[in-house]
Amino acid sequence: MAPRGERVTFTGSSGHSLGLPLLLLHSPQDTVVGIDNAAEIYTAARHPKSFISLDGADHLLTHPRHAERVAQLITAWADPYLPDPA
Repeated sequence: MAPRGERVTFTGSSGHSLGLPLLLLHSPQDTVVGIDNAAEIYTAARHPKSFISLDGADHLLTHPRHAERVAQLITAWADPYLPDPA
């Protein structure tokens, strides 16, 4: 684990080879993690992958409206990748 405050890179040789669907959610207004970090991960990832911009949201989704929207987005995005209920 990197020391607090040190940049961690997720785009090394194993970062994009998980072979799993990837959903990245990021707000351009996020002051904790820059959108360039999310873009770097997205670019390095293999398909299937999706990038959703959460305009107006903060990093922790502290506004209930943003948290509810993200829950709906994740649910809709993940549905095609989940097995049908038995």
